[in-house]
Amino acid sequence: MAIIYKDGKPVVVPSSEPGHAPVHEPHDEIPPAEQAGVSRRRFMRVVFLNSMGVFTLGAVGTFVVMFWPKKVGSFGSTIKVGDVSQFPPGTVTRIPEGRFYLVHTLPEQGGGLLALYWKCVHLGCTVPWRDAEDGTYSGKTYKGIFRCPCHGSQYIITGQNFAGPAPRPLDTMQVTVSGGQISVNTGKITKREEAKPSDQVKI
Repeated sequence: MAIIYKDGKPVVVPSSEPGHAPVHEPHDEIPPAEQAGVSRRRFMRVVFLNSMGVFTLGAVGTFVVMFWPKKVGSFGSTIKVGDVSQFPPGTVTRIPEGRFYLVHTLPEQGGGLLALYWKCVHLGCTVPWRDAEDGTYSGKTYKGIFRCPCHGSQYIITGQNFAGPAPRPLDTMQVTVSGGQISVNTGKITKREEAKPSDQVKI
């Protein structure tokens, strides 16, 4: 509305009356071109932030996959090795998925089962079984020995060390025999200061 004077008196005139120009309230208007520019900037910002988010998640995921501890094969779990009849006395059987040797010693060596972790106790190299080599321990000669290829540590069939820098016998894993079936818990590893007949599981 507006106020005009007629005959010296103020008269209120609605803005819709003919002859009176409508009163516009001042306000900021953004030209269409500028509005388009704002939309483009906002779009690019959203795209950039989303891209950075995806990249960050990918980097974190890669890090977790690389460094998260995980089991390789069956190592760390209980493995069913087989029937007792498959492993006669005097045999040494390599079980790759468990990283151990299943040993069935002769009666004079204890006459039981051992699961020997194949990692050398010196510096951790994998120790192979060499059935063509002999070794002497405590005045007795044993046919077949474990010999470390890295630094020459040697062990007899029970895992007892007798030569080289190894400070103690090979570690053992828990062996269980039930119903004639042999199972080895590769997650339960025992360190020994000396190999004893009591380490072996009698059948």
